[in-house]
Amino acid sequence: MVKFQNIYFYSFLNYIDKGINFLVPFVILKLVPDGDIYGKVEYIISLSLLLSSFLDFGLRTYFLYAYRKSIDREKFIINANSILLTLLFFYVTVFLLYGFIFGVKYFYIFCIPRFIFLTFINIKGVIFRLEDKQSSIFIYSLLINILIIVSVFLSYLFELKFDLFIYSMSYILFCIGVFFNFAKKNMLDVGKIKIYFYEIMNSIKFSWPLILVLFFATMQNNLLKIYGYNNLNTSEFERLSIFLRFFFIMILAHGAAINYYSKYIYIEKEIFNINNYLRYLFIISIGFVFMFFCIYLSNRFSIFHYIKINVPFMLMLFTYILMMNRTYFEQYFGKYNKLYSLLYSSIISFLSLIILLLFTYIKFGISINSLLIILLISEIINTLLVFTFYKIVIKNEAKKNHISIIG
Repeated sequence: MVKFQNIYFYSFLNYIDKGINFLVPFVILKLVPDGDIYGKVEYIISLSLLLSSFLDFGLRTYFLYAYRKSIDREKFIINANSILLTLLFFYVTVFLLYGFIFGVKYFYIFCIPRFIFLTFINIKGVIFRLEDKQSSIFIYSLLINILIIVSVFLSYLFELKFDLFIYSMSYILFCIGVFFNFAKKNMLDVGKIKIYFYEIMNSIKFSWPLILVLFFATMQNNLLKIYGYNNLNTSEFERLSIFLRFFFIMILAHGAAINYYSKYIYIEKEIFNINNYLRYLFIISIGFVFMFFCIYLSNRFSIFHYIKINVPFMLMLFTYILMMNRTYFEQYFGKYNKLYSLLYSSIISFLSLIILLLFTYIKFGISINSLLIILLISEIINTLLVFTFYKIVIKNEAKKNHISIIG
């Protein structure tokens, strides 16, 4: 992993890692007799994603921006790792106290260790990218995902009860490791801890518009699943989850490309590098083809519920295509410290979503199809606003630096 750090090896490992992650709920669905566990796992996945979207305090973007401005970049990397460990220690402490006081009375507690791990993966992934060791992040994520799969199979083979505690065991062990690692390195150094929290506050000051943007976006992306869990029966929710998880295959390619090229977007001298964008489109097109191939295999051999290429499918497809391209161009708002513009577009889009939801609920009632239409309309509004603000940003940067817009 240290030797091979190109985009193709990174994408290959990303597919293996996320592929296992993609299969975890399905393995639980097939092998665990308690059907309620599957729905709770899907809910935990959605809620932990929502939490990690804004409770990383914008460190992902802040580190990229600060690295671009830093003079001593080796020292910056060391400090970034210490800041990450401090943040994780704080969350682990909250989790342990919550667990000690309330126990497992509410199953939502199992969202916390997964959220802590996701926060680590997201921020540590950025640090590895700054070190040009992008693929090294999979050492952690592959290990956790494989351990979860193994725990499911062992429970099935030995006829043991598989519950949320066993599902979360790998995440909990990770949290305990963070706790003792921090205690060993920093517990007695109050001065350094204050400095790290000061940097976290700087990150909030810089990234708070993006934190809100990610929160709104994650809410929209998980709206269908949260709605389904609370309003559909077990069979209907399974069908919806499987439907959404196939789109996750396409999102994998998008995530791999965005993660890999984010550093180059931030440090490149050109206002916009069209070659990087074309490479990005090529990578997501591979994900697009692979998604349809997986749907064909599933339908052909009846692996999961039959996926129809119908109107709801196309609505979701167009929504994701718009979202992926919009997300690529949003990187430039962070690069040029223009996150306020991004926040405006996100707020308008989110308000349009809420208004459409209320209007539809009052007039017709909410259904899966109406939700898909509302999500697409909201995404169209968001994309148009982002491209409008993006044109303004790059024109201003071109005038400021007296250089060509396209490099």
